Amino acid sequence: MKTYEKMVTIREGEWFPVDESFDYMGSDVYPCNPEIRQEKWGNFLRCCREPDQYLLSIDYWFKPRRILRIGMYDGWPYWSPYPSVLIEGPFGAERHSWYQIATMREATDG
Repeated sequence: MKTYEKMVTIREGEWFPVDESFDYMGSDVYPCNPEIRQEKWGNFLRCCREPDQYLLSIDYWFKPRRILRIGMYDGWPYWSPYPSVLIEGPFGAERHSWYQIATMREATDG
């Protein structure tokens, strides 16, 4: 029987505070329309300042959901800090990129 050591690299994502100087106009993502992109970035920054005050829906889950975490996520698929939001999803917590925010509304009790 052979025995050997095996080295395995495990990459885990990390969260960092939001970098408001992120070049959101230069990132190659949808939407291409600069006015819509600027509006989405503004909504993302507003949620960063008061995450408990808003519920978000994203491009394909239209039910507004609670924000669990928001910031720069360094993990899959980017592996460098990227503006992201962690929200409640129908199957647990889900990480989404800043540009996937479709709507936001104020959270209410009840």
